[in-house]
Amino acid sequence: MLRASKRIGVVSLVSRYWRDLVEKSACLWTDISGHDYRRYIKKSLFKSRGLLIDIHYMAFGPYRPHMNLTPHLNIVLRQLSRCRSITLITETCDFGTFWQVFDKIQRWPAPFLESLTLKGAASRRRSYWAGYRDNFPKLPGTPAFPKLRCLEVDGVPCNLSPPGLKFSNVLSLNLVEVESVSMEQLLDVFRNSPFLERLELGGTPDDSLSQEMVPPVHLPRLKAFHLIFQYISVSNFFLSTIHAPNCSEIFISAYIPDYLNDGLRRHLFTRSTDHFSPVLQKLLTRGLYNDIELSGRDGQLPEFRVRFHDKDSDEAGDKGFLQFQFRFDRIQPIEETVHWLASYFKGSSPKIPTRLHFTKNFEEVRLMDIIEPYTSVTHFAIRILFNAPSNPILAHLAQPTSLGWPLPDLEDFTYGRPTKGEPPDEVLLDMLRRRYGSSSEQIGIKHARPRPLKRIRLVFRRRKDISMDLLDKVHEILPTAEMFVDFEPDDSNSIW
Repeated sequence: MLRASKRIGVVSLVSRYWRDLVEKSACLWTDISGHDYRRYIKKSLFKSRGLLIDIHYMAFGPYRPHMNLTPHLNIVLRQLSRCRSITLITETCDFGTFWQVFDKIQRWPAPFLESLTLKGAASRRRSYWAGYRDNFPKLPGTPAFPKLRCLEVDGVPCNLSPPGLKFSNVLSLNLVEVESVSMEQLLDVFRNSPFLERLELGGTPDDSLSQEMVPPVHLPRLKAFHLIFQYISVSNFFLSTIHAPNCSEIFISAYIPDYLNDGLRRHLFTRSTDHFSPVLQKLLTRGLYNDIELSGRDGQLPEFRVRFHDKDSDEAGDKGFLQFQFRFDRIQPIEETVHWLASYFKGSSPKIPTRLHFTKNFEEVRLMDIIEPYTSVTHFAIRILFNAPSNPILAHLAQPTSLGWPLPDLEDFTYGRPTKGEPPDEVLLDMLRRRYGSSSEQIGIKHARPRPLKRIRLVFRRRKDISMDLLDKVHEILPTAEMFVDFEPDDSNSIW
């Protein structure tokens, strides 16, 4: 099936028949991209013959358009009346360009617009834009976009106006780093958006509104709620104020400063949030399954990620998941966080079944000792980034302590093999022999063996990095365990 894209030019070179077919098919010219040249864009607008068009312009990372944003907008926004979707993403802080966008969508009708995405980098120049706050362009609501279903504004300064702004038909609303919008304005928008199914908020200013003074906001259709780059108190306010009985997905990202002692326990989930979603409450008080990932890069804050989800999500009628992503000043607050998670979400049960993933500069035995008292680690993944004669965690797993073997309940082990230099495979093999090898390899070890390993997964960077010698030796040590070979995705820090 042929679809509108730049590749239709290649198809037209196949034969004269295909060329005529492409030239006469208006539906194949409705994709208007910033990566096309001015002449091609004008040709597409002409040949689409009044059909609804999709405009997208992306200028970030590896994406480098052939035109600057302003001349691109001068051409395409004249067709606003037949736009179905507009996506503008740029790394620049060009306030005037986005002002032009807001000005045109206010003055010219967009009766068929279903999706509007505006992403900039205004947050990088907060002090500069602060003086223009009263003159920020205003984002119109339902009258301007009667068919709008998806709205995303990220890092673009604007105001919400007038009072009582409505997004009556919007199903997905993302407002991130729009600091000119107050919390009271946001609540007003939510009350006038009864059909919201997905809501993402980020960088919301803390207006210190009292939850007792604010009437609840009812969003019966809300299924996913994301709170990113928020203060803990702001996240708690939204969870306390918004009533979403059918929400089954929640993501919370926050920075936890070191001076906020016991901050999670006192500020994130309180009794006022118990109403938020019965689906999540039920999920978090029965058979949980959670992933814990500790990661971070040199020069960045330690990051701690936790994801809870239903064990039998394929069968459960109220499946859902809850994910936290916290950044700390230092490693010590992680212990308090893990203790809070274990006590809050499992009540009297002493341990939670856990998947544990160490990556980057978190290959520390201390962190494993912090997590282990509160969790029963059944899945463990480690990515070795740099080759070394030994690895502290692998060495720790190879020897029992006075209390027994580390991670005694481990069933599934994932090993991300490094690619630089000579990989330290012997360190991995020595750990496996000591924990799971034959009796002759257990000499000097008095403790009973840990639970047998059911699965081992070896993750390589590329196909050519596969070591058949390593696979043979692992199979010799673990003849009954399932062994999998996989490759690390290029776009993810995780190797699960």
